[in-house]
Order: sequence, then structure tokens, then C-alpha cells
Amino acid sequence: MHRVQKLPSSSPLEPGRRVRLPRLLGVILAVIILVLAVLGFVIPGPSATDCPPSPEFLWVAGDRGHTLTYWSVTIRSFPHGHLPAATYLHITSGSPPHLDLSWTPWSALTRTNWNTTHVLYEDNNPSAPEICIGDRLVIDIYRYPAGGFAGVSRRGWPPYEFFGGFSFGL
Repeated sequence: MHRVQKLPSSSPLEPGRRVRLPRLLGVILAVIILVLAVLGFVIPGPSATDCPPSPEFLWVAGDRGHTLTYWSVTIRSFPHGHLPAATYLHITSGSPPHLDLSWTPWSALTRTNWNTTHVLYEDNNPSAPEICIGDRLVIDIYRYPAGGFAGVSRRGWPPYEFFGGFSFGL
């Protein structure tokens, strides 16, 4: 014979009795979040301060700015790990070439120095300390007209580790 058991009066299914399932799910969820947070610190992922991978040579893309008053030179490839304070730019123009901008660190190519250099370095990867893909040079088109040449080097003159250069406006 099959017996039917009556539920005791303290059963969680009894009306008026609270079910503790939401509290249990909350504790489980909190433990999962805690474990994931600990793993996030223990197992390093890609760093937000790293530049995107790039071949180890200088490659830029240039055009006239939208107001036609500056050359816009965007970094497409740059040797990894070079800081703006240790990377230098110089600009020559004319034939025979004459020096328009002496070797100047990219860190000095600021809005504050625009009236002196007429070149601006825009750091479009502010979380990365080094020069990265996407960073940009803005060069005054009136100060440096078409046909100019810009050289990029490490540690100024003489050009140690001369990365290369680019012509603009041709």
C-alpha cells in the first residue's frame, strides 16, 4: 500500500513561509563575481596601456586638414616603445634644403609651443606612454609648404636610430 505523507507544518511550501532560494542564488552569484574578480587580477589580460601591434618601421598617412591650413600626418606604423620625449622631428624644405625646424622632441610639439614650432603632436592613445598607431602630427601648411621633408629620429642629432621620414604636399 502506498502511503501519502503529510508535509510537516514547518515546510517551506506552506503558505506564509518564505522561500530562501533568492538569498541562496544571491550568495552563489556573489561568490562567482568574487572568483572572477580575483582571476582578473591573477591572470593578466592584454594591457590597456599597450599600443596596438605595429611593424617596426615608420609609416604615415598624410593629407591636407579639413580647413586646408595644416598637413595631417597620422601614424600607421611606428617602432614599438619609443616615447615622445626621446623621439625627434626635424623639417627641411627648399632646394638646396634648408632647416625649417631643428631636431625637436615630440613631447615639445604642444599647443603651448605652436607659435614657435607650428607643429602639434596629438596623442590619440593617452593610456599608452609611447608613440602609437593613430597618433598624429599636425603641421602648419603656411610655415611648411608643399615639398617639405620631415625626418624622425631617436635622440636628436646626429640621427641615432633614424626611423625615416616623409614628404608632405607632393
